[in-house]
Amino acid sequence: MSGCKCTTRPAPPGPAESASRLGPAYTLATMPTPESELFKSQKPKVPPTFDGVDYYDTKAFKAAEDAIIREQWVRSMMTRLVGEELGRCYRENGVNHLEMCGHLRERYLQLLATSKLSGTKFLQQNYLDKKSEEIDLEAKVHPINKIAMINSGKPPP
Repeated sequence: MSGCKCTTRPAPPGPAESASRLGPAYTLATMPTPESELFKSQKPKVPPTFDGVDYYDTKAFKAAEDAIIREQWVRSMMTRLVGEELGRCYRENGVNHLEMCGHLRERYLQLLATSKLSGTKFLQQNYLDKKSEEIDLEAKVHPINKIAMINSGKPPP
């Protein structure tokens, strides 16, 4: 063994060293965190609904559409995570899974009913409840308002 040229492995880099590899702009104090201003600025500013949105205003329409699609994906991913946790609980508890995993099973079935990715076309063309229609009438973006503008000789905006 005297002829062995063995070396010890270096210790893994600490947090300060790994942050320095990202470049001078990133330090532990400036790296984005889930609650940072950078993270908050990327979150949608509009609710996930077409209520009160003028379809001729492309920016507002796309922002609402993106918020709806993002919300659908979040629900879908939450269902997937609960399903994975249910599978893990089933494997860990074996024959006792009916007693031990009941809360996850109920939550999974509840999420499964609402987690389908449906897109936005149906929501654009139909009102799901009377409240949505009233909001559009109040904001003057209801199809009745658009038809009235066309009939009066004004083109829609």
